Amino acid sequence: MILAVFYPQGNLAPGWLLLSAVAALGAYLVANRLPRMLDAGRPGMPFTMAVRKNLSFWPYAAAGAISWYSFHRAGIHPALGLLPIIPTIPHSDIEFGLLAEIEKLQTDLLNVIEHALKGSVQIVLFLFGLRQCRRRILSDWRAHPARCICFDDRQASRYRAAGLGCRASVWIRPAIGDEL
Repeated sequence: MILAVFYPQGNLAPGWLLLSAVAALGAYLVANRLPRMLDAGRPGMPFTMAVRKNLSFWPYAAAGAISWYSFHRAGIHPALGLLPIIPTIPHSDIEFGLLAEIEKLQTDLLNVIEHALKGSVQIVLFLFGLRQCRRRILSDWRAHPARCICFDDRQASRYRAAGLGCRASVWIRPAIGDEL
């Protein structure tokens, strides 16, 4: 919500958010509710299992893309576009806790998607942190070049607190030059 309120991407057009709501509702109805209604007490839930097996995460990926686009057009940061879609993804009825090891063994679609995307999301966040910290280092270097050649303890602790991406950019900066 902080991104939406304090960092809008331009003129706000909240009408586009209706498209996101329709996409979330459509994904829920087509991939969740409709198969359950068609099963109506049948043993083995054939329609639900067929949808889960054949469609997998694709209805939610399509709804996520539509929602992302609608958030972009609405003038709200597109990173928030998946928030309306996540509650529609089938998830386990049992909650073991945030950091429970047994969560890795869950086979519900939400956990499967989470574990499939985990590695690529970590790489993207690392590169994002690296890029953001490089901007800060370059602005410090342009303002005070002598101070940025050798970091004192105060500056080093500031970069250490900012994460591994910032520390890596401090090590990489001399090797690749000062401009990106």
